[in-house]
Amino acid sequence: MTDAPTHAADIDADTDADGVDETADRKVVEEEQAQIRDFVKGLSADDIKSGNWFTKLAAHAMNAYTQKVDWQYFQDRYAGVPADVIVDQRIKMAARYAALEGGLSAGAYTATVAATIGSLGGASPATVPAAVATMMVDVAFISQLQLRLPTTSPSSTGCRSTCTTPRTCGS
Repeated sequence: MTDAPTHAADIDADTDADGVDETADRKVVEEEQAQIRDFVKGLSADDIKSGNWFTKLAAHAMNAYTQKVDWQYFQDRYAGVPADVIVDQRIKMAARYAALEGGLSAGAYTATVAATIGSLGGASPATVPAAVATMMVDVAFISQLQLRLPTTSPSSTGCRSTCTTPRTCGS
């Protein structure tokens, strides 16, 4: 997860008048989804049933993110931009990413259902595991966005976030 861009601005691309490049955003979301898909594949049924998947996701997401995203990252990325504007931009970015991910997940759900319909029900045994995997990727992606967003405010103002493990996020 450490190699993934943390923002579409990390990818060289053209932007529109609002500074938003949906192609670059989509690329970041697809890369994050692929990494989350790999993470979900590594989970056991017991992890999912017990809720341990969330603790593992929190550790996985925050460890990599807080190592890369710190005060210097924001100084380099948003030179001269006030901290409140940085936080606002990061919130808008998270909303865009969530919307893009939702669209991609909807496409995956549709493909799963279409496979079942196209095979006259023959693909039904494969539909449930595929739907569960897609749902877990969807939930994990949104959870990761929500876990990372609070580190934006302290990091953009020069404070170091202590939220690097599930235990330190609560203190």
